[in-house]
Amino acid sequence: MAASLQALRAVVGNGSIRRALLAFFLFNAQEYAVWIAVIVFAFERGGVTAAGAVLVVQLVPAALVAPFTAAIGDRMRRDRALGIGYATQAIANAVLAIALWKAPAFVAYGAAVVSNCAITLTRPVQSI
Repeated sequence: MAASLQALRAVVGNGSIRRALLAFFLFNAQEYAVWIAVIVFAFERGGVTAAGAVLVVQLVPAALVAPFTAAIGDRMRRDRALGIGYATQAIANAVLAIALWKAPAFVAYGAAVVSNCAITLTRPVQSI
């Protein structure tokens, strides 16, 4: 137990690790929040069928883009790759939020696809 507490103190005391962990936790929270927001949006417009279709439409392009974007962490420093990934997600999610609020449904769904594809920039770098 003492070794675990010492390790925890070392991690919390390291500013770089603390910022990386905070970014990781915020990344996970926003990922789930986006999924829930898009599901609710689609469900309100077309029920279960629309919600399921929108989720599939989000996943297919992300699956096609992922092999190409996953290499970003191998081509540059990890911290820079994470910064680019998080910035891309922030912009994509801001556009998605505006689209969910003011745009027609098909625009919001397109923004959701872009937002989901942006995740493929970050997740592989986090896993390395």
